[in-house]
Amino acid sequence: LAVLNDIGTQIYTLYTSAMQFLAGPVRAPFGSRVRVESSTLTLGTGVVVPADWYFPQQSKPPTGLIYLQHGFLATASFYSATAAYLAETTNSIVVAPTLTWNVFDVANYPLTLASTHRAIAELFTGDRAVLNASAKAAGYRGKLPTRVVLAGHSAGGGLAAGAAGYMAELGIADNLAGVVMLDGAAFLDYMQAHKPEIGESIRKAKTLPDELAGRLKQAIEAFKAVWKQ
Repeated sequence: LAVLNDIGTQIYTLYTSAMQFLAGPVRAPFGSRVRVESSTLTLGTGVVVPADWYFPQQSKPPTGLIYLQHGFLATASFYSATAAYLAETTNSIVVAPTLTWNVFDVANYPLTLASTHRAIAELFTGDRAVLNASAKAAGYRGKLPTRVVLAGHSAGGGLAAGAAGYMAELGIADNLAGVVMLDGAAFLDYMQAHKPEIGESIRKAKTLPDELAGRLKQAIEAFKAVWKQ
């Protein structure tokens, strides 16, 4: 396992470094009124991961918080345009962390493992000190909205469903407005296993069609529908 972890870590580091170099610093698309900042999140046993924050610049308070998780072979910066559009269109604060997708690197919370899903759910317990500290480090001076939508693409969709299940298990599902999956996928049966725990009253999971045309529009409508619940 240690050898596989070393190999996987080297591949992950090389790939993500190259992708981050090509993508450049995270930023909102041209013309967007969303403010984009970066900080870090501390998960579980003290693992620190990068996190991008998207703050809508509107006169009224944010509607809610969207946790947006990237998919396999990706980083949060891949989704900057989507995150900014979600923030502006739904008047929501969006946080998009970057997690390792090296499944052998179990100590650092890989994207697809159940232990990671639980660590994400635990961010929303109590006074949510870790989330609020991360937002403050990114320049946010208010208190984060209580209601949250968990969202993700591909393996990130599996994480969203898994984390929602753990939120129900931890007794904090009342703050969960819904789950939105964009072509959601899961490792082994983690996502399927959590569906009963989430419950019909809070499970708003939507797997969007594969066609690129209209996908983002459908996603926006899904988020708006969730906030109306």
